[in-house]
Amino acid sequence: MRKILAAIVVSLVLSASQAFGFGVGAEFTAPYTASGVGQGVAMTFKLDKVPYLFALGASGNANVVHVGVTADYWMAQGTLIDFLSWYAGPGLFVDVNTGATGAINAGLRIPVGLNTYLLNKKFELFLELAPAFGIALNPFQFPTLGLQNALGFRFWF
Repeated sequence: MRKILAAIVVSLVLSASQAFGFGVGAEFTAPYTASGVGQGVAMTFKLDKVPYLFALGASGNANVVHVGVTADYWMAQGTLIDFLSWYAGPGLFVDVNTGATGAINAGLRIPVGLNTYLLNKKFELFLELAPAFGIALNPFQFPTLGLQNALGFRFWF
């Protein structure tokens, strides 16, 4: 069943990338959560002309490792100067804490970022901050507050 689901997801991503163009890259993070500041890395991808941005990654410190997924909607976008743009909007996150408690944290985030496109718009650099508000399970905690961030790049095909 998992193989079938994975095949369906891959086919949808590939077919959508043929229709719109596809951006894929990496982002480096240092999110602040209740367990402290960690360092991490994530794979990021975005479909052109579709305002959703996705990331899948891991972060951690000496005490705990977090594995997480984000999905953001770029509701507002604009140009600051010729080569520098901004974006903002609502997003969702899910974070699995692999420490002793094995907590799951999920909620809303509000990414605000700067980006620039280089090499005939084939290479994108971005910087993002995202205040996060959520709920944790095991143990139950509401609200959870955090500050997620990313510095990264994407190649566009």
